[in-house]
Amino acid sequence: MSRIRPIHLTGAILAAALVALAVSASAAPSLGIARFVGDVARGADRVTLSETLAEAIAERELDRVLRPGTFVAEPGIDPKAADVREWAYAAAIDALVLGQVWPATEKRPARLVVVVRSGHSGAERSRHALDLPGVARRGPVLEALADEILAGLGYAPPDDALTAPVDAAGPAAAAGDGESGRGLDAAFDREGFDGDAPIQIKADEAEIVSRDHGRELLFQRNVQVTQANVTLRSERLEATYRRGESEPEKLVAHGDVLVDQGGRRARCDRAVYLRKDQRLTCSGDAELVQGCDIVRGDSIHFWLDDDRARVEGAASIVIRPEGSAGAGCQDMEGRS
Repeated sequence: MSRIRPIHLTGAILAAALVALAVSASAAPSLGIARFVGDVARGADRVTLSETLAEAIAERELDRVLRPGTFVAEPGIDPKAADVREWAYAAAIDALVLGQVWPATEKRPARLVVVVRSGHSGAERSRHALDLPGVARRGPVLEALADEILAGLGYAPPDDALTAPVDAAGPAAAAGDGESGRGLDAAFDREGFDGDAPIQIKADEAEIVSRDHGRELLFQRNVQVTQANVTLRSERLEATYRRGESEPEKLVAHGDVLVDQGGRRARCDRAVYLRKDQRLTCSGDAELVQGCDIVRGDSIHFWLDDDRARVEGAASIVIRPEGSAGAGCQDMEGRS
C-alpha cells in the first residue's frame, strides 16, 4: 500500500505550488445551477437571475450545464456537504452553484451571494458577493460572474480574451506591496494570537462530567469558542480540563465547524485544538481559506501562532490570480 505523504505549505514554496496547480487545472467541469433563494423573475422576458447566470455559463463551452429546476437541489447557500454530494451524484455533475438574493432597501441595492460547492466532496469551492444594478444592466455583471465561477474551478473557456493569465511571478509578487490577507502566501493576523489568553465558551446547553483525571464539559447548540483573535463555531464541543486547572487542555468540536483567525478561515466536520501546542487540526471535508485562495484535504493542521499549515490526504489547492477575482473575492461572506 502506498503511503500518502503530507504536504507542507509555507512561504515561497506555497506560492509556487499555488501557481502550478492553478495553471494545470483546466478540464471543463460539468455544473448544475440551482434555484436561488429570493430570486424573482423580472424584466420583459420574466427570467430569474439563476436562469440568466445558467445561460451565461452554458455559453462557455462546458461539457454539461444543468439549468435551474432540471435537477434536485434544495434552495440555500449553506447546505450540508452530504446533501451536496447526493444531489451532484444523482445529477452527474462536478459542481453545484447555489445562490441567495437580498432585495434592495432604502440604504443599499439588491445583493446577490453565489456559492460554488464541489460535487465530489461537498465542500465550498468559492463564494461571490456583489451588489446588483438595475435589471437592464445586469447582463454584463452576470457574464463577469460566470467567468469568476469558472476561474474558481480552474477552468478558462477557449479563446476567452477576457481571462487574465496567471502571472509567472506568482501571487507572492502581487503581495509584495506590503498588503496582507490577499492569499495563502500573504501574512495573516497571527500577531493578535495569545496562547495564554483565557478561552471563553458559549452555548445554548452545557453538561459537566466528572472524571478521575479532571472534568469534561459538553456543549451543544450554537457553540462559540473565543481565544484572543481566534473564534470557533460548531454544533457540539467537548472540553477536557485537568484536575485543578481552569483552562481546557483540549477542545474537540463536531458538526459544521468554522474557525476564523484574522485573515484565514478553516471549515471541516471535526476539529481538535491542543492548547499547549497551539495547534488546531481540521478533518473531514477540511478546507483552509485565506483571501480568495483555498487549500483542501482530508485533514489540515495549522499552528495559530505561526505561518505554517500541513495538508494530508487528497490535497488540492485553488488560487484566483490577482486582478481576476473582482469585488466578490474581497467581500466573501463566511457562514455564521
